[in-house]
Amino acid sequence: LIRTGAASFSGANREGRKRLDAAQTYSVRLLANGQLGIFDSSGKKIVSGSAPLRVTGSGPLQVAGSGTYRGALEFRSDGAGHVATIDAVDLEDYVRGVVSAEMPANWAAQALEAQAVAARTYAITSNVGGAGYQLYADTRSQMYEGVSAETPATDAAVAATRGQVVTYNGQPVVTYFFSSSGGHTENVEN
Repeated sequence: LIRTGAASFSGANREGRKRLDAAQTYSVRLLANGQLGIFDSSGKKIVSGSAPLRVTGSGPLQVAGSGTYRGALEFRSDGAGHVATIDAVDLEDYVRGVVSAEMPANWAAQALEAQAVAARTYAITSNVGGAGYQLYADTRSQMYEGVSAETPATDAAVAATRGQVVTYNGQPVVTYFFSSSGGHTENVEN
């Protein structure tokens, strides 16, 4: 989940079978009948339908007020009268958007690689149970900033560890991590 509230995007050239203009900014709104509508900059309804509405582009997509993201954008009702914007992204591209959001990109390559493995493992073993999404893009899950978090060093760390996860007895395990323990940590068995 990237955000809940107003939804505007650009960079998309398709919603299902409908062609969109990648140079135009569109907004997504809840309609009175419970469906969602995509509107162009003049306010003309371009698409309407049941959730999720899914837009794709030939490159990263921009979400007004949030940033630029790889993958597709999905729009749903958040259940409170707003639109939820979700980045439906490949796991490796997701990890590219996490590593430097969680630690400085100028840290040693081995530290960046360890963070990439931890972030990837956390992503596949955690699920917040959201409607159409598995993780939050903030500290409730792990920081995810999309394309703006990608750097050459962190992209190299993600590529060097592609597909690697932390396992125990052959199964991926939840890899909790934190930036500050306040000087105290718990024993692993607890």
